Amino acid sequence: MDLAWTLGFNDQGRARHARFHQVIEQLGHQVRAGAAMKPLLDATNELGRWLSATAHQARVAQSEKRRPQESPADWAFRWLKYHDLASYVLLGDPAVRLPMTVHSSRYLGSQSRRKAR
Repeated sequence: MDLAWTLGFNDQGRARHARFHQVIEQLGHQVRAGAAMKPLLDATNELGRWLSATAHQARVAQSEKRRPQESPADWAFRWLKYHDLASYVLLGDPAVRLPMTVHSSRYLGSQSRRKAR
C-alpha cells in the first residue's frame, strides 16, 4: 500500500487515520491483504455514490435553472478525497497473509481479530 496524496490523513481538520489503522491492524491479525483493504474500499464506494448522486442533482438543477445544492468548494474537496482513497494500490497477491507470531498480535491494540476474512 502506498499513500498517493496527503489528503488521506486529513479531512478538514478531522483525523481520518482510523481507516488506515484498521487496514494495518487487520494485516497484523493475519487477514488476507485484499480483505484488509475493505475500510478504504468502503469509503471510496460511499464517496463515489455521493459524487454520482450529486452530479445528477446538479444536472437536474441546471435544467430547471436552479442553483445546485452543493458548493463548488465542497464538491472539489469530496472529489479530491474520492481520488485520494481510490489511489491506494495493493501490489502483489491479495490473498497473502503477513507471517506474524502469536506474540506480535498483542501490540496491535485491538481485540477485533480476523473480522474481515
